Amino acid sequence: MGFAISDFSALRCLRDMTAGTELQTTIDLVADPDDPKDLYCLDNSPVPAL
Repeated sequence: MGFAISDFSALRCLRDMTAGTELQTTIDLVADPDDPKDLYCLDNSPVPAL
């Protein structure tokens, strides 16, 4: 809809409705790079051929 509060409410409703089922998966959203100053270390895209 474009309104953050309605999107958030819909996500919470879905979360509550699927609680305890195989439809929910926990994922880690916090990056933990070896070198925090090297932002490109998290980019896993293929290297272009020269």
